[in-house]
Amino acid sequence: MKFKDFILDTNLSNNLYIKGPDGYFTNKEVKGVETKDKIFLTSFYDKKKLGQTSVTDYAIANGAFPSKNGNIDYILRSQYNSNCVYCVKRDGKREEADNCTPTVGLRPEINLSLDVIYKLHKDIDENKNGNRVLKFGLFPNSRAYDSEALEEIFKTNSGLFKETGKSYTGYYDKNKDTFTKNKEYVYEGKTYVRVKIKRNKKPCFNDNTPVAESGNYVWMNVKPIIWKVTNWDDIVNGKAQLINVISEQIIMCGIPFNKTEQNFSSFPNNNKYNTSLWQNSTARGYLNGINVENIKENGYLEFAQSGCGDFSNNGFLDEAFDLEINKNLYLDDEYEMI
Repeated sequence: MKFKDFILDTNLSNNLYIKGPDGYFTNKEVKGVETKDKIFLTSFYDKKKLGQTSVTDYAIANGAFPSKNGNIDYILRSQYNSNCVYCVKRDGKREEADNCTPTVGLRPEINLSLDVIYKLHKDIDENKNGNRVLKFGLFPNSRAYDSEALEEIFKTNSGLFKETGKSYTGYYDKNKDTFTKNKEYVYEGKTYVRVKIKRNKKPCFNDNTPVAESGNYVWMNVKPIIWKVTNWDDIVNGKAQLINVISEQIIMCGIPFNKTEQNFSSFPNNNKYNTSLWQNSTARGYLNGINVENIKENGYLEFAQSGCGDFSNNGFLDEAFDLEINKNLYLDDEYEMI
């Protein structure tokens, strides 16, 4: 079995702008427009207290510009209006963000089978903040301490680095209408990802190393993703039917909610208010590795759109979780598999 086999499908309620008898449109969650996804962003209407959190070096390399407290805005899946979605701001409040901006972060949420505990015998530990967390999946995280040296060696003798055949999606290049791809390598027994930088202003990585100019490269460590468990009490009391988790850090940036403006002229009643739907979003396509171009199922088909991308088998789901459980690729503690 693979890690992704333990990720459950989740039925997600979504919100629409609906025209009322008074002629005004109201933004609310509506039955019948659910999607079923394995990986998702939290809804504005979810009662969880999300608050702010830290951001990974990989997100910084892809355009994140943290505040002095290390925070950035991160998006939710609920539309705010025709041009915006809700997000969690740097101060922890939930407000709006342009649905095409690439500088907001992604903080995914998933539901895991309880077999993660009972069959994988994975512990749910308590971290220094008092949160219950578990490690699940692998993704680029922190800058390698010898990144500059690795880049110099790579430029002079790239044959010393063995490609694993795997790559990770990076930031969206609007001018080329493509997403960068960052290859994974093994060098002297350790696994790294060579990441093309998109610098926003003049940030530093979490070790206070300045980020180089856009177009340069930085080497990243691949580490287990740490997830915050939100239903720990129900698990302890035997009431839980699954493990609900959200990434403890903002793990990615540079991927907008929608990579292109949506065209509302084909919508019922020329409804311009529903151009920021989760079902059509670039974020949904990337996280789940699916095609969100003119969806034919799994959503409200009257509001299907084009222009947000085809990520079929080429997104976060496969990048982070398409790993055989009995295949220990990372023997060092720094790259441990659960």
